[in-house]
Amino acid sequence: MLWLVVIVQIWVWCSLGMASREQKVKAAGDLPMGSNLKPLDIVGPSYHIYTPHEKVVHSQRDSTEVPVHPLLTLPEHWIHSLTLRHQHLDTITTSTVPLPSAPKRAMRAYLDMLRGFLLGDAYGRAEKSMLLDGSLRYIEYNATLRSIGMDMSYLGTTMVGKRRLQVLEDLIIDVVDRSVPGDFLETGVWRGGCSAYAIAVLRAYAYAVALEGAPSLRQTPPRPTLRSVYNRRVFFCDSFAGLPPGDGAVHKGDVGWDKLTYVSASVEETARYLLEYNLMDPRIVFVKGFFNESMRPLQQRVLVPEKRGIAILRLDGDMYQSTVDVLYHLYELVAVGGYVIVDDWEGFPAKDACEDFFRVHQLHVTVHPIDLTSVYFQKLADVRVQYWRYEQKRFK
Repeated sequence: MLWLVVIVQIWVWCSLGMASREQKVKAAGDLPMGSNLKPLDIVGPSYHIYTPHEKVVHSQRDSTEVPVHPLLTLPEHWIHSLTLRHQHLDTITTSTVPLPSAPKRAMRAYLDMLRGFLLGDAYGRAEKSMLLDGSLRYIEYNATLRSIGMDMSYLGTTMVGKRRLQVLEDLIIDVVDRSVPGDFLETGVWRGGCSAYAIAVLRAYAYAVALEGAPSLRQTPPRPTLRSVYNRRVFFCDSFAGLPPGDGAVHKGDVGWDKLTYVSASVEETARYLLEYNLMDPRIVFVKGFFNESMRPLQQRVLVPEKRGIAILRLDGDMYQSTVDVLYHLYELVAVGGYVIVDDWEGFPAKDACEDFFRVHQLHVTVHPIDLTSVYFQKLADVRVQYWRYEQKRFK
C-alpha cells in the first residue's frame, strides 16, 4: 500500500503545481478590466491584426521550452504593496510640502521604476548607448543622450528618451481625466517599449484611483473601475521586420531606411518583453504589416466596424510615405480633444508629410515641442480626409 500512497502524493503535488501556475497566469490576465473587448484575429495577404494575450499566455503555460520569467511583478501588486509602505511611513514621518495620496505616490514610483527598464537605465553599467549612424556600434552609456532620445538603447526597449515618455504619460492621464474617447495607437513600435508604457500608465492610474476609494487596503485589493480607462485598447502597429525600402519619387528622404537593421524587432521579441514586464494584457493588439498594407484593413475591419476612435495617435515611422499611410487612414478617427504625437519631426521626412497634410486639409495646428526632435498637437475639430489624394499620391 505504501507505493499507492506515494503515487497519490505525487499526483497531488503535480496537480497543485499546475493549478498554482494556471492561477498565476489567469491572475496576470484577469487583473486588467478588458473582458468586454472581443479578441481579434484577422489575417490578410500581407497583414495580421490580432490580440496576442491568450495565444502567448497559453503557449507559455503549455510549451516545453524554457518560459519567459517576468523581471517585474504586476503593476497592481507593485502599487498595492508600495501604497501600504507609504501609508506606514506617513504615520512616522512629516513632510515639509503637501503630498499626493499614497496610491498616487506609489503609482509614480512604479512608473519611474518601469521607465528605467524601458530606457535601459535600470541595467546600470551593462547598458550602452547605440550610435545613430547605423553602424551597429555602441559607446559607454551616455545619460545625457538618453534623456533626450539622441541615442538608441542597448538593453532597453524604447529609444524615445525620458522627456518623451513623461509627455506620453501626461497626455494619457489628460485624456482619461477628460474622458476623451478612444484607444492608444502607435505606428512604429520597435521593441514595444513606448506602447508598453502606455498600457502600464492606463493600468497604474486606474489602480491608484481604485485604491484611493478603497475603505481598507488590508482586505481584498479592489479592482479598477475607472470606466474611461479599462475599455481602451493599445495598438502596436509595426512591420516587425524593419523599415520599408522607400520611394525617392514620393520624397527624396525616403530612401535607405531599410538599411537600419537595428530598428527591426520581431513579434516574438516584442511579446517576450511584454511578458518580462508583466504587461501582457487582453487589451493589447498587434498590427503586423507595412503601413501601406495594414492601415486600410485596420481602419475598415476593426476601428470603423467597432466604432472605435483614437484618443492618442503616436507616429514613429520616420519616412514621408509611412507617415501619410497613417494620417490618411487614421487621422479622421482621432477624437476631438485627443492628441497626435510625431516622434520624428525636426530633420525627418515625416515633418514634411505632416505639414503637407495640414496644408491640403487647411488645418491650423499648434505644434508643441517635446525635445529636440519630437512634437505633439491636439486635434481641435473634425476633418474630412481627402482620401483621393492618397489614392492618387497627390500629397501636396
